[in-house]
Amino acid sequence: MVNEYYLYLYNQQGFIAKFETKTDDILLIYKDFGEDLVIASMIKNIKLNEQIKDYQNFIKNLNKMKINCYKIKKTDFFIYLSCFTILYKLNQDTIVDYLFIKKKKRFKQTLSQTCH
Repeated sequence: MVNEYYLYLYNQQGFIAKFETKTDDILLIYKDFGEDLVIASMIKNIKLNEQIKDYQNFIKNLNKMKINCYKIKKTDFFIYLSCFTILYKLNQDTIVDYLFIKKKKRFKQTLSQTCH
């Protein structure tokens, strides 16, 4: 399946990150990015309320890093996405909003099509 959408994440200060996704269903994105993290934490006997605090703290810390213009690794943005989708799935208040935009389809012309 091809990535057909962009997912934009925002907070009160503005833009945080952009991701390419296959769907515009946030719960399917949770299945891809968040579910395994919750399960792995449960296996390690980390209670759900502790996990929620950890996910909220990660989001707050990355937001502070972004405000202070610190360099943020790409992997940290994916963890941010995981934390956001988990909190969304668990109906927790998040300080993050999201927006899906469908990609435009672009047609490529081959050399044989352009030269007659």
